[in-house]
Amino acid sequence: MVKSDTEELLFLCLRFFFWKSLGVKRRQFVVTSLVAGLPFISRSEARYLEPDDEGFDEARKLFNADLSPKPAFIAGCRSEAEVAAAIGFSREKGLAVSIKSGGHCFLGSSMSEGSLVVDLSKMSQRVYLPKTGRLVAGPGVKLGQLYDHLLPQGRILPAGSCSGVG
Repeated sequence: MVKSDTEELLFLCLRFFFWKSLGVKRRQFVVTSLVAGLPFISRSEARYLEPDDEGFDEARKLFNADLSPKPAFIAGCRSEAEVAAAIGFSREKGLAVSIKSGGHCFLGSSMSEGSLVVDLSKMSQRVYLPKTGRLVAGPGVKLGQLYDHLLPQGRILPAGSCSGVG
């Protein structure tokens, strides 16, 4: 039988009895992360797009189509470890950093000319925990994705009506 990464990680946690050594907050974080599919231990494998790469122009699109800044690189991050690696990459290259979550800002603040853009859109995991009434969401999730996730469970997030807000 092949175990998923989550099952394997949970097995290792229990096997080595480190569970009791964790504080309550850390245990809650581990369980919530496992349930939500959010990475709390991950490898750094961010992909860095350059202006000549396929997908670069699509990745740099903003809500305000009148703006079209051209960053030096776009890091497509899927975890906190990849975000940290991207920040290190920016230091090595001497680049300013821009953070793009949903890219909805009308002023285009999430993208600047010649910078490294840390794109968080792939970090859009979300889970609603009915017993606690908590919603756990990654930084790349958009409002429409949250509504699509919550409405079938009879829940709503009091927010705006623009589904593209991230």
